Amino acid sequence: MSYAVRKDNKGWWSVSGPGDIGPGENYSETEPVPQPPTKAARLADLTAKYKADIADLNLAYLAAAAADGSNEAARVASVRQQITDRTTQYNADKQAIAGGSA
Repeated sequence: MSYAVRKDNKGWWSVSGPGDIGPGENYSETEPVPQPPTKAARLADLTAKYKADIADLNLAYLAAAAADGSNEAARVASVRQQITDRTTQYNADKQAIAGGSA
């Protein structure tokens, strides 16, 4: 079996032969070994998830702050703590990736 391997190592697929290879690809007769994600890719993924989580928590905070009721202060405090906890976890995860290998 033959393979087209992207030159940026972001994927590969089966092809019939060298004639099926595009300009951004290399030809291989052996199945490529999957490459682990780079630090940059892992950090980008972590940051995207963090931003989505914080956006959700910000909406929850606004909803809690806009509420008129006896639990309003407790709900606001709870969401603030969740934001703090999520930020602490993000910073720890980011440090682990930056200090880790590849």
